Amino acid sequence: MKTRKWNQRGAIVAASLVCLLLAQVQGYSYTVRGFWYYDDVSGTTVPDHSNATNNPGTLVNGATTSTDTPFTSYPGNLSMSLDGTNDRMDITIGDLSNLVGSATIETWVKPSSLGAENWVARFQSGVGSEYYAIRLVSGTVQAFFGSEGGTASSPSPISAGVWTHLAVTFDFPDNKITLFTNGIEAATATLLTGGNTLDNTGIGAAWLGTELLTQNFYAGLMDEVRIGSGVLPASQIQLDFSRTLVPEPSVAALGVFGLLTLWMRRRQG
Repeated sequence: MKTRKWNQRGAIVAASLVCLLLAQVQGYSYTVRGFWYYDDVSGTTVPDHSNATNNPGTLVNGATTSTDTPFTSYPGNLSMSLDGTNDRMDITIGDLSNLVGSATIETWVKPSSLGAENWVARFQSGVGSEYYAIRLVSGTVQAFFGSEGGTASSPSPISAGVWTHLAVTFDFPDNKITLFTNGIEAATATLLTGGNTLDNTGIGAAWLGTELLTQNFYAGLMDEVRIGSGVLPASQIQLDFSRTLVPEPSVAALGVFGLLTLWMRRRQG
């Protein structure tokens, strides 16, 4: 039976090498700054599986786990379950303080209900009203950077009770926000202002400054929340939609070996 319940430390290191080498080979710059999944939650602590490894999450007000995940071929996995009343996951800032400028957010969502405004993720800046954000407005996915620039809105709402993969790139050099749903580009918007340093940060809820906006909680399931510095290309987002981001050890090892071989051949050529 395939699961993600193996010794994860070695596979996470291998997966990090895969990401770094793939970025070099394909010519883009991307570093994972925070990556949370829910197979190995300990009490209320959600480990961070990013390259940084110092941004743990905390399940708050009864937020829990569920056996319902996007990956039916990997039984035994867990997702995060939020009740829409007061549940959320708070995140220790840690290495996220180094996230300045261009960024990419990815996550899976399965809302149980679609309210007027439900926040999926908010990585907030300590400067003015700047923050990287994804929210649902009556099911329409919206991505934006604080109050600056435009909002990328999906042309149609997502469905309650169905897993949907969301990805957003914040491209500062091109002043562009791009929203992807299930691996396909859905909308773009203009991005304004410069880089920033993160402050209040969380999943499934939103803040106005340091005040929690209790009316905007997300209800439903979430899995594989990831944020990184840099802009992932559309081809990589499509690939991430088609698979779990948590590789099996054998796959990770083969990937590292193959990419190292390709990289060395290109250097020699």
